[in-house]
Amino acid sequence: MSLNSTSDDSMTRVIVLGADPEEARRLSASLIAADPGVRMMEVPDGGIAGAQANASAVIVAAAAGQEHRLRERVEEAVDAGLPVVALLPDADLHGIDPARGHLEFCVPPFTPREVLLRVRAAAERAAGPAGANVIHRGQLTIDADRYQVTIGGRRVVLTYKEYELLRYLASRPGKAFSRQTLLRAVWGYDYFGGTRTVDVHVRRLRSKINDVEHHFIETVWNVGYRFRSEQPEASG
Repeated sequence: MSLNSTSDDSMTRVIVLGADPEEARRLSASLIAADPGVRMMEVPDGGIAGAQANASAVIVAAAAGQEHRLRERVEEAVDAGLPVVALLPDADLHGIDPARGHLEFCVPPFTPREVLLRVRAAAERAAGPAGANVIHRGQLTIDADRYQVTIGGRRVVLTYKEYELLRYLASRPGKAFSRQTLLRAVWGYDYFGGTRTVDVHVRRLRSKINDVEHHFIETVWNVGYRFRSEQPEASG
């Protein structure tokens, strides 16, 4: 995540929480001025969980007189599984547990570049060591340690069973599996809904990971499903 990178796939996408609108605008403008590769994201009506799929990190800033809400905002971001940079009004952590999640702190005076460096540090630490328990299939990456899936660097939000189904198929590219086999392997027992639940989950999974350029899961007629054995590699 280079601070000088401006390609869409490598952009640093940041959410700002806790600051009043004017303060958030000033902070956003200063970060973009320091690095044009930064893109600021708005939190949708559904809350931060609705934006987590595309966010690189969250910056939490305490609005004037609202320092007590800093901890709540940090916990909200950590619970969403995102790395956090907390801009503290002083050296007091305000009840924040630094052992929770991937946290970085900035105490004034700090510069926009320092904030961005903290964002990068938190995001890289959250990503973990390169190649550790990770499945790469073309532009699709499955991080088995963090239960996280990305396509071309874009995070894809999956349910637990969707993730387990994708991981099982992607771990054995080219091999066709019957619905019964997938049901036993992923659900672990004869699911009450029968094999139709496999079709439902495959359909939902495809809607999230397949598009014009990517066709990861194929139907094998009269058999079941398989993960394509060859996927286009990500361009360098």
